[in-house]
Amino acid sequence: ARPRAPPAGVGPTLARAAAEAGMETIAALLLRVPHRHRDRTVEPLAGVEPGRQATVLVEVLGGRPNAFRRRGLSVVSAKVGDDSGSVKASWFNQPWVAEKLTPGATLLLTGSRDERGFRVAEYELVGEGER
Repeated sequence: ARPRAPPAGVGPTLARAAAEAGMETIAALLLRVPHRHRDRTVEPLAGVEPGRQATVLVEVLGGRPNAFRRRGLSVVSAKVGDDSGSVKASWFNQPWVAEKLTPGATLLLTGSRDERGFRVAEYELVGEGER
């Protein structure tokens, strides 16, 4: 069969990569299964066991945090909590996060808990209508 021309907006590089991945039709694209799944089910903060990755919905408690440098790393820490408890959340090498962490702001955090608090890997500010 003669190869089809790629749809408008698809250049030769993308068309070649899609063909190599076995996606030559829209149906093939829709039926493609991801290599892995990341569970983002929201859990209570108190239920997160140390060392395990989890997603929590929390509120910023206390005053506005400041970024500081420790051993070459920029660290932003803020006290966050939900109805089950509170913990210190830390962002590494992301000093711009400090200005977004206003008291009362709601955050969706993904990360892991350790003896010092909650190490944030990903975060999202949640608007009032999105809870």
